[in-house]
Amino acid sequence: MNSFYTVFRGEYPNQTKFWIIRRVAGSLDAAKPVIWADSRSCPAVQQALIEMERLPAVRPDALQLGIEAKNMGIVTDGVHHVFWNRWARSGEDDATVGLEITGNVNSPIAKWWSESVTNLASCWQATMPL
Repeated sequence: MNSFYTVFRGEYPNQTKFWIIRRVAGSLDAAKPVIWADSRSCPAVQQALIEMERLPAVRPDALQLGIEAKNMGIVTDGVHHVFWNRWARSGEDDATVGLEITGNVNSPIAKWWSESVTNLASCWQATMPL
């Protein structure tokens, strides 16, 4: 599981900010170490979040009605990505909305994370950024 945080330091309006990624990985029967990446020491953190904002819009689908996809796009390889964001934006006025996207290896969310995790490979550290 990967969690993304914006950290604000100082008093408004003179705050500084940076971004942190918290990652927990492992199997169900093994220890799950927590590792961290910090945008202050790793520019790939900020770049991953910028690329996240560039993910293509999600189109709701009512099966067999309206706009139909050429295929079902189902892949059963065991990889399942879940992305949620409480601060997503929607509509002409950029209304704040909650968003959840799930997908498999062929989804934009999986492709984004695959590229991001490669770029973040040298950024991970065992200690939580302060």
